[in-house]
Amino acid sequence: MTPLPASETTSLLGSQMFAGASHFQIFGSTFQVIHVPNPEPRRDRTLSLSNVRQCPAPSQYFTGRQDTLSKLCKIFSATIMTLLGPDEKILASFVRTIGRTETVYLLASSDEALAKALAEKFPDSKLRANTLLVLENAHPSLVLDDHLPACCSCPVLITSTNSAVGKLASSPDNAFQLPERPKQQLMNQVQGSIQKALKPKQHIVTLVASGGTGKTQVVLKFVLDNSSRFSNIWFFDATSDTTLTTDFKALGKVAGVGQEVKSVRDFLARIDHNWLCIFDNADDKELYLKDYIPSCSHGNIIITSRLLETSEMDTPGCHIAFGDLNQDDAIELLLKHAHMESSEGNKKLASEIVDTLGCHALAVSTAGAYILTTRTCTLATT
Repeated sequence: MTPLPASETTSLLGSQMFAGASHFQIFGSTFQVIHVPNPEPRRDRTLSLSNVRQCPAPSQYFTGRQDTLSKLCKIFSATIMTLLGPDEKILASFVRTIGRTETVYLLASSDEALAKALAEKFPDSKLRANTLLVLENAHPSLVLDDHLPACCSCPVLITSTNSAVGKLASSPDNAFQLPERPKQQLMNQVQGSIQKALKPKQHIVTLVASGGTGKTQVVLKFVLDNSSRFSNIWFFDATSDTTLTTDFKALGKVAGVGQEVKSVRDFLARIDHNWLCIFDNADDKELYLKDYIPSCSHGNIIITSRLLETSEMDTPGCHIAFGDLNQDDAIELLLKHAHMESSEGNKKLASEIVDTLGCHALAVSTAGAYILTTRTCTLATT
């Protein structure tokens, strides 16, 4: 291929001619994109399985557990990458070599600019999970949490010439930099690293604790607040092999894939969507849960269990230590169940009760319900 003159190469940088490119070559201090035809967009089959194994709502008395909810949000949050470069045009053209079929470009020079761009581009606040969201010319002061919850299942690539933008990456491994003087090998390495970070990953999260601590409730609360993150959410009763098999059969029947566990498991592995499966109360040592988990590189799974060995199934960084409530949350839970005001006097009396109960969620809930239904019982006499 004959190199373009420097003036013509420069004029191409940042133009729409780079859209759909998948490779580039460097000539001197510039690089040139080699175009290949765009593949036909993959049409995802709409999943009409939302009414199968629906996730129940959490208790109206749910309280606390903010640390656990935050950890779950972090685990299932989108991959946020940053790309630093010496020039905005070079950054723009390089991003177009990544080869992502569905890519959305938004100006992010300020919070106001990003909010406006998102509102105009996505008035319904929804983005497809397999879309790459590129925030161009980003300023390091961006408050991403104010903008990304509605599209949190999408990978995000933030580009900037300001070195401080690297702090916005979801991890240090996701902060990339283009060399000031483009070199073929180095550019290929950056491109490969970004493409690797974009590959879907399966998350298996385990919440292991004794019975009555509220594991299921915190998962239900997370789902209620974050349902838009997932394409589908299926709730399975994993109390025993019988209950779990029955729930799998129900999904398999509606999906039309047969009612064998393997058929349903393979069906989930084929669905290239950001789905979530919840295996609740996997407390039976005789249940071999791995038989039910799809073997694939995508999808999300949450397991609640009393068995310590269940934590061996989680993906790295996805085990959540789970214990009793702290005192403040236990007091709030007791007063909610007892239908009493959160006055200082009531809190003082309630603190003695929850301390006696060891801040155990089930015990506190039961005590509150007992106070509510027993006329002769009060916080002072319990």
